[in-house]
Amino acid sequence: MDGTVKTSDDPAKYTLEFLPDGTLNIQADCNVVGGEYTVSGPSLSISTNLSTLAACPPDSLSEEFLENLRIAATFQFEGDDLYIATQMDVAIMKFTQCRKRIG
Repeated sequence: MDGTVKTSDDPAKYTLEFLPDGTLNIQADCNVVGGEYTVSGPSLSISTNLSTLAACPPDSLSEEFLENLRIAATFQFEGDDLYIATQMDVAIMKFTQCRKRIG
């Protein structure tokens, strides 16, 4: 939250799919990750479990992306954009082209 903005050269490599059964499909650069989520009002909790173990390029944001998801705290929509704020104000993640709302 120091004003630093990190953007992927290819946002399609960093995606989330929230499924109605509380599971989550994540694309984290060169890895596919499974997870679970819970929602209570604006609060969001994400845990990850199964993952491929490909070695992503050195400039990958994969590990930071996954860590920020693991410490998700709240979410909100602005138009079609989803914002996920982390615990301790570490980061705010912005996702565009959202097709469905969670919660």
